[in-house]
Amino acid sequence: MQHASCRFPNPPELGWEGFREQTTGLLSARRLRILSRADDVHHEQANVFTGVRKLSDIRTVFNPETVDPQGAVIIHRLKLTYFTTENI
Repeated sequence: MQHASCRFPNPPELGWEGFREQTTGLLSARRLRILSRADDVHHEQANVFTGVRKLSDIRTVFNPETVDPQGAVIIHRLKLTYFTTENI
């Protein structure tokens, strides 16, 4: 299998060897490895939590024989959103 090479019109300021050293240093940074691993562990689950919203409604209860309200019912709903990998 042949790989396409990347061609730049001008070499980087430090030359290609300097560019290679900086890139290698960046990619081997401990913090980057830890963040990469944490992201990997976070997305191992089939369902990944992405958000939540609480919805509340007030519903009036009327007397069937009159038009006067007799009370109210408060309904709370919790809407969870998530990303799933099950259908991929």
